[in-house]
Amino acid sequence: KFEENARDCTFAFALFTPDDLVDKSEGRYHQARPNVMFETGWFVGRLGKERVMILLKEGTKIHSDFDGVSRVQYKEDVNDVFLQIQTELKELGVI
Repeated sequence: KFEENARDCTFAFALFTPDDLVDKSEGRYHQARPNVMFETGWFVGRLGKERVMILLKEGTKIHSDFDGVSRVQYKEDVNDVFLQIQTELKELGVI
C-alpha cells in the first residue's frame, strides 16, 4: 500500500521524532522509528535527496546516511517552523 500511494509523489516530508530509545554499549539515544527511516530512504532513492525534507524534532539522532537531505529542526511543534519550511521549499523550487 505504501509503494502504491508513494509512486505518485513528487516531494516527500519525513517526520523524525524521538520515538525509539536505543541502548548500545556506546550510550543511549533516541531515534525515529525504523519504518520512517526506511521509507525516507525509499523516497531519497526514488526522488533524489533534493526532493525530500526531514522534519527533525530536537533530541532525535539522525544517521549520517541522511547527510545531504534537506532538514528543518524544531523543538516541540513542527508548526513552529512553518515559515522556515516554506522558505526551504521556495529555494528548492517546489513552491
